[in-house]
Amino acid sequence: MRHILYILFIVSLLLGNDELNKYLNNQKLQHQIIKDEKNQRIIVDLLYDESRMIIFSKNQNKDYQKVFDEKLYFCEDNSRMTFSNVEIFNNQLVVICTITNVAPNTNFIAKYYFNLLESHVLTEVIKSYYNIEGDSITSEHHFVPQLNIPTLYNFQDEDFANEYLHKNYKNFVKLDNAQQQIQPTKQPLYKSPTIDSKTKMYLIKGDKVEILEEKDNWLHIFYKGKKEIKAWIPKDAVETAE
Repeated sequence: MRHILYILFIVSLLLGNDELNKYLNNQKLQHQIIKDEKNQRIIVDLLYDESRMIIFSKNQNKDYQKVFDEKLYFCEDNSRMTFSNVEIFNNQLVVICTITNVAPNTNFIAKYYFNLLESHVLTEVIKSYYNIEGDSITSEHHFVPQLNIPTLYNFQDEDFANEYLHKNYKNFVKLDNAQQQIQPTKQPLYKSPTIDSKTKMYLIKGDKVEILEEKDNWLHIFYKGKKEIKAWIPKDAVETAE
């Protein structure tokens, strides 16, 4: 019996690798394959085509095995979704969906952040309205789940996905997008609002950031340059940008 289970296990690994290679060798899918080398994962983003996402993860034998393959639903109204993509950012899986022309000259973008290290728990949602002509944010709201935190698996349910933002609308906080400028010549970034969580990353004087949250003498900031960064800095590290 043990030998049979072992053979089945090996076969499943081989099939998993064959399936992964099928996606990796598909030239049309190259822009929809996300390689998370840090966490040894490969994600195939089929959300726009099939409302489906596939995740392969490297196991102890250093082989990639399929660990997630589900049909998922995002946005307030999946039938109106015109664009969707997936990104990896700071140990987070970010699912982004867009609905165009929700109002004259306005696009809607929702970003769902899932913690890759904690069973795909949803950590936050940011929904934004963009002016198409000026490519500027006209309204942006931020939501952090406090109770009954959903996971990526909850979004297999179409009703849940369509109603989630609507049910939690009162919990969305409008972001003040007034930018702030970094004051110090070289400002270290912190993982959390504590002095012992310092990272190797830093911003420099004049860099513009958005304030996501304020806690005691700390600010949770968002910086968009060559890459997007979310981190904590001391409150006295910024001044209002003109």
